[in-house]
Amino acid sequence: MKILHFSWEYPPVMFGGLGAHVVELTREQVRQGNQVTVITQQSDPASPESEVVQGVRVLRVNNCYPRLPLTQESLDVWARGFALASFAAARDRLGDWVPEIVHGHDWVGAEQTQLLSHHLDIPQVITIHATEFGRHQGWLVSRISRVVHARELRAISQASRVIVCSKYMKHELVDSLGADHRKIFVVPNGVDSNDSGSYIPPKQSRDLFTIGFLGRVEWEKGAHHVIDALALLNDSGFRLRIIGTGSQLPNLTSKIARRGLTDQVDLFGYVSSERKRELLSECNALVVPSSYEPFGIVALEAGLAGVPLVVSRAGGLKDVVPTREFGYPLEQVTGETIAQCIREIAKDPQESARRAHSLFNRVVNVYNWASIARAHYPCLPCGNGSE
Repeated sequence: MKILHFSWEYPPVMFGGLGAHVVELTREQVRQGNQVTVITQQSDPASPESEVVQGVRVLRVNNCYPRLPLTQESLDVWARGFALASFAAARDRLGDWVPEIVHGHDWVGAEQTQLLSHHLDIPQVITIHATEFGRHQGWLVSRISRVVHARELRAISQASRVIVCSKYMKHELVDSLGADHRKIFVVPNGVDSNDSGSYIPPKQSRDLFTIGFLGRVEWEKGAHHVIDALALLNDSGFRLRIIGTGSQLPNLTSKIARRGLTDQVDLFGYVSSERKRELLSECNALVVPSSYEPFGIVALEAGLAGVPLVVSRAGGLKDVVPTREFGYPLEQVTGETIAQCIREIAKDPQESARRAHSLFNRVVNVYNWASIARAHYPCLPCGNGSE
């Protein structure tokens, strides 16, 4: 099968989980015998305009509005310029190679997906990785939020098949956005477990209990709750490492100082994949206290690393950790509830290791890219599928 993806994230441009998802999905599709092309943005002049990476053909395009900066307020216009440039590349740079399916990722990849679907009369698939409605709990108060919301609605309406990563996301699209449930399919995210082998307990310190937080430092990710928990533990034997960056990092740094916890918190910022795995393997527990999480790839990374997981039940996280068999799910996310779980893990490390082992097996068996890739395009209708 010949598959074309439109994604504004692809190495070296990586903002979050969307880019990692597209990388792993496209490489697995190639391994399964498909011909795959990705059209993405040309953000760095040093990046080649065309290359093949692990079997995936990557075409990079310059925005049709080259002087327009990529900012929050100009995002809608920038996305329009990216869409036009992407469609032009698909029309003019593919030669005799004609895709059988066009697959866009989020609203930034939707307009060009619709244009190419109509141009070639082929099915269009859209993956909705998150929604503006969900990120802001329905409060679409800014101009850009309302524009993004409208474009998401259009993308969902036009697509032949809409893919979401969790049951929670399907309910959000149907109940909050009025989408047709018949064309929405739940296909989870995954992690690369090829190098994991058998379960290996992490290299945890016996003298110091290390709590981990991994992810974007934004309000909905909940790092501030972990700071509250560390303060309530009131014990210098506990240490926190925060891996990631985001707009709330200055506020979080101020909170750490106000609580007198500067000597107990290490801020690592953005790290490489190899360094991330190393830092995770040294944690006694990882906390994922999100208030909004369409899926929760961090939970899979913790599972693969064998780290006991303290996790909210927001969004797709409850699919990954459905019961206490696999971790320490939080019915309510506060500093106190997190601190209680940390105390429980510290008191009974054998039980926490047993749950971590159960999560490892679940991740390897359920969230592997081979089965995820095969679930994307069964029984697609012919044509573009617009309503």
